Amino acid sequence: MVSASELKASTQLNSLCRILHLPSPGSSSTFPETPARIISCDLEKHCLALQDVTAIGLSVLHTDEIRLDDPGVNGVNWIPNIQSFNIRPRETGHQANNFNFFTDKPEDFQFGRDEWILKADTPKLFKDVLEDFPREIVLIWHDTRGDIKDIRDKLGFDVQASSKKITILDSQIMAKARGYQNQIGLKALTGSLGISGIAFHNGGNDAAVTLINSILMAICHSEEYVSAAALTTFDNDVMSEAQPVSGGLLPPPNSFSGSNTSSASDPTLSTLPASITSEQGHTYSVQEVVVMLMSKAYRVDPLFGSFYHCTRCNGMDHLGVACYGPVNCYRCHGKGHATELCMCPEKHLQQRIQNNIARFGDVRSRQSLLR
Repeated sequence: MVSASELKASTQLNSLCRILHLPSPGSSSTFPETPARIISCDLEKHCLALQDVTAIGLSVLHTDEIRLDDPGVNGVNWIPNIQSFNIRPRETGHQANNFNFFTDKPEDFQFGRDEWILKADTPKLFKDVLEDFPREIVLIWHDTRGDIKDIRDKLGFDVQASSKKITILDSQIMAKARGYQNQIGLKALTGSLGISGIAFHNGGNDAAVTLINSILMAICHSEEYVSAAALTTFDNDVMSEAQPVSGGLLPPPNSFSGSNTSSASDPTLSTLPASITSEQGHTYSVQEVVVMLMSKAYRVDPLFGSFYHCTRCNGMDHLGVACYGPVNCYRCHGKGHATELCMCPEKHLQQRIQNNIARFGDVRSRQSLLR
């Protein structure tokens, strides 16, 4: 396994370009012949108590399902082929952070439907995604610190001990090669690439934009390399065919299909342009490409677990938004959640019981009234 810490920023981008068959500095004249599975991952954790993992975000792109030599305008030929998942453990998926400085958005998955699995099944989930694939695996995070350790310690799967060849990349490090500041946040990076309206702090959404951001940066990185090569190798006749865009030069349209270049001298311009007109005359912005992916993300059948789990009564045949019956907790004597889903810390439990009995009465009395 090749870890993100072992690869420098430019080397990581070049490695991703190689997998996607994009010309880049240091790339050889030949690209891998076998397809690869590119996966982005994000974990959501509850910040209090045991810091349980509350959601696992996964986004997957198979290179044998795309035309590798033609990313299209702003990745329009590649990005809509991404499959995204927001997988929530039944035991902990109801937990959500709600602080002044950030709030989780567990119910706002924009690239599909939540899937619920038992926590005990998460090692098999990672094994299926990372190991039960005969070809190369590329695993992308945005800031890998802690998450790989949490997968091992909290979910029971050791990525670093896998026998599979896994290349781990970090979109935060790759952004540094594009001229961004050190440790740029996912939200800031996503916005700078022209994407808005994302509900962050949702595992599935964060994984999706991590993969999208990485693909966009790889395309832009490659196009800058192609344009620089064009300036030094094309003769005057070929140069006269180049098309000025945003103050730069692109090689003739037939030489490379993709998005526009950006200025490497200005970090604020080291992103894809907001939009560019394709050879067919249609303009696709990065935002339009992302919306295209969202519109294709609906699935009829779950892939890993079940679409249904109630975060109120702990039922498995409906969602919390459709649960209207009375629900009592026999642990804290509160209302609105099942005993199995009680989040009251042990140190506050006795005080919470007293408060709830004073407010609602004894839970056993309420239960007798429902009979």
